[in-house]
Amino acid sequence: MKRTLALILCAALCMAAVFGAAESGDPDAPVVSDDSTAETASPSNPQATVETPEGFICRMTDSGTAEITGYAGTDLNAVIPDAVTFEEGREPVPVTRLAAWAFEESPVVSVVVPYGVTEIGAFCFSECGSLEAIDLPESLRSLGTCAFILCVKLKEVTLPSSLTAVGDNPFCYCTGLENILLAQPDRADDAAEDDAFNQNRHPVLDFSDGLLIDREEGRLITRLSTAEGQRFTLPEGCAIIGAYALANNRQLTEVIIPATVTAIGRYAFYHCTSLRSASVDASVETVGEHCFDLCHEELTITASEGSAAWVWALANGIMAETPAPAEIPDALADPEAPIVVPDDEWTREEQPDAG
Repeated sequence: MKRTLALILCAALCMAAVFGAAESGDPDAPVVSDDSTAETASPSNPQATVETPEGFICRMTDSGTAEITGYAGTDLNAVIPDAVTFEEGREPVPVTRLAAWAFEESPVVSVVVPYGVTEIGAFCFSECGSLEAIDLPESLRSLGTCAFILCVKLKEVTLPSSLTAVGDNPFCYCTGLENILLAQPDRADDAAEDDAFNQNRHPVLDFSDGLLIDREEGRLITRLSTAEGQRFTLPEGCAIIGAYALANNRQLTEVIIPATVTAIGRYAFYHCTSLRSASVDASVETVGEHCFDLCHEELTITASEGSAAWVWALANGIMAETPAPAEIPDALADPEAPIVVPDDEWTREEQPDAG
């Protein structure tokens, strides 16, 4: 059942990515190559593909670099080349990108991505169910949406310090992922004392307690499904719960979304089968589609009447209730009740002169 539901989600996300990319001309759209009619790539024909002796299918980009669009090799420990020769007699072209879907359903066990690659496209390693290790270079700047979706044997990954752009939950449905390590930039001799070099941290990302957060965007990227705890409160500083961020967190029973949050992305709590209670502050202005789909059948969303979460719950057939009124202290409820000042507090006569 778990596999079936996961595949349904993957199929839904894949269809959305394909059709959305086709309509918008998104460069992340999958590249379809017919090997029987493949043309030789050259500066005058940059879209044609070639296959390396190791089985990497490559395409020359408009900028004159190479991207990997597929893998037909038999080596389960794949080492991606740092350059590819497209035309005999010409200089090798550097590999700078792994295209969307490039390794989809590949049986690879480990992959080494060479220095020089700056981007990994959406769904690049989708359903690589045997993938146990991935080596990412310090040149990588962008990691696409759901890049490692359903890589169930991946237990640990190190994100390079060069990485500054992370799409929607690259580790969606990575049910075995236990840890994310964040590389720190090499210290520069002339680095300012308050910069990332001396703060002993990744320039953009934070990871602790199973939460990967983009500090600059204030966005929760993912909460690992192996993270402990049935009750979850979003930490301070997060304004956005990203798409698919907590998908398949099956141990969760209660979620508290505080006043710092303004948006909840699509599929954010998808397939959290034990989730019975979600308290959403009125500060949340946007609730994405399918946000609480396939949660517990008794899920109740507590939100202010008329708020975005309240409206979303009613529109999607989920029970909604308003928060209980806050208790008023006796001293405020009864204006005639005496106010007791603790002995260690300054009295009006004892307060020091402010001037």
